[in-house]
Amino acid sequence: MRQALDDITVAIASTFEPSSTTIATVGAYVVVVATTLSDRAIGLTSCYVGELDGKTAVSHLHLGPGAHERLSQRILEAGQPGITHARTCLLNHAAELRAAVSEVTEQHVAVDVGARALEQAAQAWTEAS
Repeated sequence: MRQALDDITVAIASTFEPSSTTIATVGAYVVVVATTLSDRAIGLTSCYVGELDGKTAVSHLHLGPGAHERLSQRILEAGQPGITHARTCLLNHAAELRAAVSEVTEQHVAVDVGARALEQAAQAWTEAS
C-alpha cells in the first residue's frame, strides 16, 4: 500500500519548499519512503528491509543534479528511534533527506516530520503486516 504523507515540511534557508513524500510497505519487513522536491529537481527514495527488533538494511537512491545522483547502502543497528518499524524508517529517511538537500544546495536545511505523518507511517505498516 502506498500512501502520501501530508505532515512533512522541508525548508531551505528558512524558506519552505514544495515537496511530496510517500510511504509504501510490503508485509512487516519492507518499507519504502520517497520524497521529491519538484521545484529543485531533487529526490530521495529509501528502501528498508529488516527485522522488526533487529538490524535493518537501507538503500538510499539520491536523485539530483550531476554528481549528486548516487546510491548508498548501509546497515542500521537495532534500537533506532521510532515506535514501529515504519516510523523508524520515516525518521531515518528525513535525516538522510536533510543531509542530501543540504549537500546539493549548500544551505541550512530543516526537515520536519509532524505527528500526523508518524501516525500515517504507523498505519501503513499496520495495514501491510
